[in-house]
Amino acid sequence: MNYRQGDSSDGCVLYAGASTVPEGRKQGAQLALLERRLDFAIDQGCDLAMMCAQPGSSSQRNAERRGFRIAYTRVKWKLVQILSTVLSHSYGLVGRGNGEAI
Repeated sequence: MNYRQGDSSDGCVLYAGASTVPEGRKQGAQLALLERRLDFAIDQGCDLAMMCAQPGSSSQRNAERRGFRIAYTRVKWKLVQILSTVLSHSYGLVGRGNGEAI
């Protein structure tokens, strides 16, 4: 399969990477763009569409207004940088600085 974002060769389209500039927000631009992109995908033969959005965001609400439903959720992990003073603790323990170990 030669897949490109938005390719409908397998009847499936993935919407990713769209955003609205701050001054254009809360005016219906994202929902209008989503509707137009879906209409185009349908015209190209797609019968399955996927997208990602932050839980509880306006993007999620707009997707649900257009018929999308949550298929699954995932957790993204972030490495938190720890202060060097905590790392150099003489006992070699890593903590939050309040006596609580991590």
